[in-house]
Amino acid sequence: MNPFEVVHGYKPRKPLDFLSMSPCAKVSNLGVSFARKVQDLNVEITKTIQANNVQYKLRADLHKRHNEFKLEIML
Repeated sequence: MNPFEVVHGYKPRKPLDFLSMSPCAKVSNLGVSFARKVQDLNVEITKTIQANNVQYKLRADLHKRHNEFKLEIML
């Protein structure tokens, strides 16, 4: 982890992230709730994609054959 990530809890995406917010700045409650909804949606979509990938793998594995090879040593 880089020092910025340790202090702020996230990786900086743009140079503006390095600027500190003034202590008298207000954070919009609507903005915070929207950001939280987007993060929750992102987590839900990620879980759905992972679950679908597992299902795709299970279906694809049904069509695979297991090959066993016999090793014969000729002297």
